[in-house]
Amino acid sequence: MTSETTAIVPRGTQPRNLHEAMQDLMSPQGQSATSRRLVQKLTSLSSGDVDLLELDETPLRLKQADGTRHRFRVHPQGMELDQKTGLLYITAAEIIEAPDAQRRRPGKGRAHLFECNIEGKTIRSVSLECENEDEYHPSGMVLIDGTMFIALAQYRPESSSTIIKFNVRDWTYEKLFRIQDHVGLVIPNLNEGELFLGTWGSRHYYCTDLHGNIKNKRSTPCSDKMEHQDAQLIRASRDTLESWKLSPPNTEQAACEATMILATGVTAGGMKHFGLEIIDVANWRIRTSLRWPSAQHLTKGGWPPFANPTYLWIDSEDRILALATPDDCHEQSGKETALILYMLSQRK
Repeated sequence: MTSETTAIVPRGTQPRNLHEAMQDLMSPQGQSATSRRLVQKLTSLSSGDVDLLELDETPLRLKQADGTRHRFRVHPQGMELDQKTGLLYITAAEIIEAPDAQRRRPGKGRAHLFECNIEGKTIRSVSLECENEDEYHPSGMVLIDGTMFIALAQYRPESSSTIIKFNVRDWTYEKLFRIQDHVGLVIPNLNEGELFLGTWGSRHYYCTDLHGNIKNKRSTPCSDKMEHQDAQLIRASRDTLESWKLSPPNTEQAACEATMILATGVTAGGMKHFGLEIIDVANWRIRTSLRWPSAQHLTKGGWPPFANPTYLWIDSEDRILALATPDDCHEQSGKETALILYMLSQRK
């Protein structure tokens, strides 16, 4: 982090910019405790009573390893934020030739992973490759102890994907396995040795082991065709679930942890709404959903805020913040990808 991020956010005031928000995020807090607070806060809200306020915007300059811009359109897919370093990790597809859905042609492209600072500057980048050149569309991912699991998929539904394991520390990766479907999200549940793989439009989720053996396949729990674009893994103690009165009080159960997915995205067929939900993995049930009309919150590039990578957290003042990169970067269009900081607040 640079010295510019050392400003202290006054208690009781909203962060004015990304630097202040990041400073608060990196303050010493237990991640399990903050995850529990985030779950509790989100489940206390309802869509009609929540405002989404834009606080700050910074250009995101996604560059190649040699520092030059990409020739073709770069489309962000997933984003993770390292709370220890303040660095961002963003996957993106560079579209060289658009896919042809009618002819079932995957098109041509390249998969990229970027390491960026909060000023939006690329620090490191790498092109991700596998044996199948048609698999160039990277997925959303989760960062755990310096490791991310990423899918490289064909840019069409019901196709194929290769799952890789990426080591952030030494900036290397290895192939794990291949699956016959388009995977757009990879959410590791390493305590159980599992991966949750969200398919095209999150129509289904596979649960596999780390070798690719499929344990089960479940349909999306969303009833409004919400397509998950990015996701986070959240662990909270069972007493959080008890507070929702979703199961009977039980001392032994309360001592256990619940595994949940916090997913963000847009509705299919025109992206008329965007939103989020928390999914309890054990019961495969949605615990809370929030939706907003896209038309009221479009970015300068004409996108809903959660259309692409999004990362949410709760700060020391119990404010829910969301960092999103909703816009495409295309040199010819003159539009730049942006980092946009939002705050979810209860309408008074």
